[in-house]
Amino acid sequence: MEMKLALVIGIVIGLIGGVTVGYLVAPKGVGTDTSALEQQISQLEGQVSTLESQVQEKDNQISNLTSQITELEQLVPPLTKGEWNTIITFTGSAYKTTELFHIPSETWRINWTYTGGSLAIFGFFVYPEGETVLPVETLSATGSSKSDATYIYEGQDNFYVKLLAANIDPWTLTVQAFIPS
Repeated sequence: MEMKLALVIGIVIGLIGGVTVGYLVAPKGVGTDTSALEQQISQLEGQVSTLESQVQEKDNQISNLTSQITELEQLVPPLTKGEWNTIITFTGSAYKTTELFHIPSETWRINWTYTGGSLAIFGFFVYPEGETVLPVETLSATGSSKSDATYIYEGQDNFYVKLLAANIDPWTLTVQAFIPS
């Protein structure tokens, strides 16, 4: 019986000692303090939410830009290499300043024509965007109906034309760019 008692006492002392040593050796807070982990989880959830909203914002920006690209592609005529491509045509019968147009190559021309009597006066000045004093090309013609082409060797920029016309009905300018092969 003493042996059983000694064995039971030894087991109880071993269990108490093991629990005590385990408690002393275990890192503080393990299994008892979850508030720090809950705080980290909350912070990470906040970061994930912020990133998700940033991704949504970027998706909206991409969608808007894609829409703008589609609109611009519809405004720009398709260009064929090795040919003269019509960029824009203007018509009228009096003085006019055109809207800006883009020339995608270095070589381009303006095919012009007007219908008028012996007192007709026709002319134009071609300016790059932002310029108001120094034109890249000028033309003047007088007299009855005429037509011709004026070639320009400054391109790959935005341009506009100022037209002068008197006693004319009508005039036409067709802007064409040559796209090399």
